[in-house]
Amino acid sequence: MKFKPNSEAVFSEEPVTFVNVLDHIKLSGTLSMPMEGKNVPCVILISGSGPQTRDQHVAGHKIFKDISDRLASNGIAVLRFDDRGVGDSEGVFETAGLLDFRNDVIAAIDYLTHYRRDTIHSIGVLGHSLGGLVAPMVENIADGRVAFVISLAGPGMRGSEIYREQHLLIAKEQGMADTELELMDETNRKICELVININEEKALMQAFKDIMLSEHRDKTFFKRKFSQLRARLLFIVSKKQINLYNHPWFKDWLMLEPEKYWSNVRCPTLVVNGQLDVQCPAKNVDLIKAYIESGGNREASVKLFSDHNHLFQRVKDRDRDMLNYKKIKSSISNEATDYITSWIRHLV
Repeated sequence: MKFKPNSEAVFSEEPVTFVNVLDHIKLSGTLSMPMEGKNVPCVILISGSGPQTRDQHVAGHKIFKDISDRLASNGIAVLRFDDRGVGDSEGVFETAGLLDFRNDVIAAIDYLTHYRRDTIHSIGVLGHSLGGLVAPMVENIADGRVAFVISLAGPGMRGSEIYREQHLLIAKEQGMADTELELMDETNRKICELVININEEKALMQAFKDIMLSEHRDKTFFKRKFSQLRARLLFIVSKKQINLYNHPWFKDWLMLEPEKYWSNVRCPTLVVNGQLDVQCPAKNVDLIKAYIESGGNREASVKLFSDHNHLFQRVKDRDRDMLNYKKIKSSISNEATDYITSWIRHLV
């Protein structure tokens, strides 16, 4: 069954709130319920990196809104919610780590378990991008209440490795020379080490500035002065990005080993990626599957979409760059959501 818009009244949307009792914060979201029956599965959506509303608005696209509409139109309930400190949810996003995000999802499971037992027969989690790492973290401590896990472009590699590789892929797409690629990769290696090892914001910013200026010390006098001025300007422009590096969740992502969580997943799992993804390379799919199976779980399925990017938009190879997300009019493809729908319905 293809996607039917909400105007056809095939599902309803209801605002909901639930409480993370560990941090004493109220989280707000939307529950999309199919109108075809009461005994339905429900998927909790887990957003990617950065502060996100329940719709996960990225580059002009409401990815989670689109996923919710399409799943609910096909008999699958969906709960999506604003990240803590975003939209109508309480809390502070900037001081939260990945374990805090995990606990927010556990609060959503508690809500569905206690208050929606008469309409929902099973609960799954679907994480996109960084949310694809939070998903197995949730399953590991959910006491068997997670019936299935879906990772959309989630990480199998350590964050520091993905950080370096995604920058290399993006720079190659933009035509950077090999010598510059090597220099950039070494700089990014140093950046990851700094973020992991320095906790104080001013010290981290000074260390970043030192790295950016040190790259230009071996040049001739005039070239050095020009490039150092350029580096200072880039540093000023990138301060917002540097502030992001100091957030606990970013440090967690760089340091945590996905294998620890994926190898302990005990439920059926679907691992999906776009072959043209430059943010979370497609090779993460095989890593995740191997980790799951290393823990004795033989219910891991994988799916690669050959012409899809990180947002699961259909693209041509020349348009895989992140800068094209907004230029592409379509959101997540029907092909991707149809596959996810079929997998869930076959499972439950």
